[in-house]
Amino acid sequence: MRANLRRKGRQKVDKGVICMHFDRILNSTELEAWDIFLDDKTYRMIIIDEKRPSTPDDFSQEDSLPSDEMRSNIIKAEVYSEEKVLDDHIYPLDQLAKSFTDHLALAHCHVRVNFYVEDIESALNDHVKRKLGCSYDEIPMERFFYLNQNPDSK
Repeated sequence: MRANLRRKGRQKVDKGVICMHFDRILNSTELEAWDIFLDDKTYRMIIIDEKRPSTPDDFSQEDSLPSDEMRSNIIKAEVYSEEKVLDDHIYPLDQLAKSFTDHLALAHCHVRVNFYVEDIESALNDHVKRKLGCSYDEIPMERFFYLNQNPDSK
């Protein structure tokens, strides 16, 4: 049922004009999830707080950093799409992720933005199970009465 509630508010616009709309669908201290509607494409951004120091393994070879430049925490912003992200959408999605996490980068955290082609529902469920111990659909509706969906939300 929640999936149907998330699919609202998209509008058609003239070609060449980028129209972005986004809905936060999950908020916890472990992760946030957003549905992003950009032109006629749907993306899901999942921001994960790994709650551990960054390591060289968190970076690709071309983005590698020396071990003395590792930071106190690593935050991952992962953008999922059912098909390859359009070239014209990479920059606005990257900037949106950075706008959500700028305050963390200033607090001695590394923030990594990556793009994946994967079923967006599966991606969400995998992260929710890993961080919250249940699937998205198993989160009790009562938790959505509050600003975040942590198990101890009241």
